[in-house]
Amino acid sequence: MELEHGWHRANTPEAAAKRRHYLDEVLAILPVEPFTREMAVLAARIDADMKKVGLVIATADLLTGITALHYGYALGARNVRHFRMIPGLQVLNL
Repeated sequence: MELEHGWHRANTPEAAAKRRHYLDEVLAILPVEPFTREMAVLAARIDADMKKVGLVIATADLLTGITALHYGYALGARNVRHFRMIPGLQVLNL
């Protein structure tokens, strides 16, 4: 979802084409994992715990991070702020 979102937000047709090409390459080599009920329960708990202390994680970031955590993947991002709030998630600053 995050990668698709970036493609749709491109400001020019050239940027859109570049992002689409990148997305197609990434999806050709990386697995796309299903999002399960177990992951939804974990995401809901983390979201509720964060909100109790006044922290907010964007829903897309939370779901992306929970997916990586569930499958044992490290997560690489340029904006790591939200991802670092997810307990146990290994975050790599790109």
